[in-house]
Order: sequence, then C-alpha cells, then structure tokens
Amino acid sequence: MPKTSFRTSPIAGAIVAACALAAPAGAVITANPMARPANSFVGRWNGSSAVAIGPNWIVTARHNGGNLNSKFRYGNVNYSVDAIYNHHAADIAVIRLQGSLPGWHDITPVAAGQLIAVGGMGRIAGDTLRDGFHWAGPNAETWGQNRVDWAVGDFIAFDWDLSGGSAGSMAGAVMHEAGFAMNDSGGGVFVLRSDGSLALAGIAVGVSELNVTRHGSWSYALNLNGYLNWMRNVVGVPFTTPPAPIGQPIPAPGAAALFLSAAACTLRRRR
Repeated sequence: MPKTSFRTSPIAGAIVAACALAAPAGAVITANPMARPANSFVGRWNGSSAVAIGPNWIVTARHNGGNLNSKFRYGNVNYSVDAIYNHHAADIAVIRLQGSLPGWHDITPVAAGQLIAVGGMGRIAGDTLRDGFHWAGPNAETWGQNRVDWAVGDFIAFDWDLSGGSAGSMAGAVMHEAGFAMNDSGGGVFVLRSDGSLALAGIAVGVSELNVTRHGSWSYALNLNGYLNWMRNVVGVPFTTPPAPIGQPIPAPGAAALFLSAAACTLRRRR
C-alpha cells in the first residue's frame, strides 16, 4: 500500500486503541495457525493474556484487571500472586508471582518492517468472510506472524492482510498472517533472536474493530521499550534487554490476537 496513507491509519488506530481500553482484547486470529513455539511463555491472566518476563514476573495490559486472589495459568499450572504494579497512566501492569516460572522472555526494541510473532490466549478464527474471519470460541492459545507497519512512541501497529497490503500497510501477507482478538490483551509481540529465543517487544492492547478480523484490520500493542525505566525503577526488577532485533524469520507461531476496537469507545468501562 502507498506510504502516503500509512501515517494516517496507524495514528488514528492508536487513538482508537486508547479509547478501546474500556474493553479487553481477544485471541489471535489467523487463517494458517502456527505451532506453539517451544520457547514461549504466554499464559492466561484474569480471562485474558500475560507474558512471563522474569523468574516470577509477568506483564499484561492494565485494563485486564485482576487482584491478589487471581491466578496466572501457564502449562497447566496455576501461579498465585504476590504483588501487582499498575502504571498510573499507560495500559501496562507488572505482576510478581509466588512461584518460579520455567522460563521467560527478555525485552527488545522493534522496528517498522520487521517480521514478528504474535501469541495470545483469546478468540480464534471462526466463520469465514470474503476477506477475513469472524471471531469464535472457545478461547485458546494461538500463534501467528505479521510485519510491523508502525513502531513509534507508545504503540506498535500492524494490520491483517489477505494477500497484498491494505491501505496504510507496508507489506503484504506473511505465511502465518495473524492479528489480535478478544482476550488477547496482554499477549505478546515477539522478535526472533539469533540464538532462537523469542524476545518480547510489546503487549496487545487494542484493535481497530470488534468481532471480525479482515483485510485492513489493525492490531495495536504497547511498545515496552518506552517503559523499561518504569519497570526497573518503580518495580525494582532488572529486566534484561538484548541487542537490537535481528529480524530473522519466525519459525513457529501462526494466529493473531485482536485487542480493542473503535466500538469499545462506546462501551461502558469494564474489566
């Protein structure tokens, strides 16, 4: 798609995503789901998603809610909560667990044009549309791929392409083209590192429309690179950051997660 229309779509979408914080995001939607990566640590938090970022730490979207009685579920194990740290303004929360996790993700920057993997615990692809899918249940961990269209400031944005790029898109569809959906909020946007591990670049926070993912639907993630100081200084955790992303092809994931949509702006605030 022409670059001239690119700036308008993602920026407008970012505003939509901010409004959409009233409703939770869903799971990854893809026509060609990928196998779950063996080195992935995405789990379920309060009905939505979260990602492990330390031996006993997870990060999620603040609008997902939850409290000290909530559980983080990963690998058929429920982990109790020790403390929750909500950012005062941004849609991010860092949670300390009582038990030790089997693994976690480093945090990394990401750039426009870079191939990413996305994973979440939300809705999945249901009935087909002419140019996409309705969302369907039950929720499930789903993985897919996309390519970053925009990564400036607080937001990472990417759209779902049927084949060629949609308006504002930098590229056409990839093999496991995916986008976020209901209950994917807090799920991850990942970059493949040279050692084969997945580094976390952002967490799902919104989408451009609800209940469907189709050609031109946008997904939005909070760019974690801008919140490292908050996580380190306020929360007091030495989260590690690898070198700049490599941009290699991602082998495993294959669904997409839809977050919040424009319709969310009209909804009453809820968890």
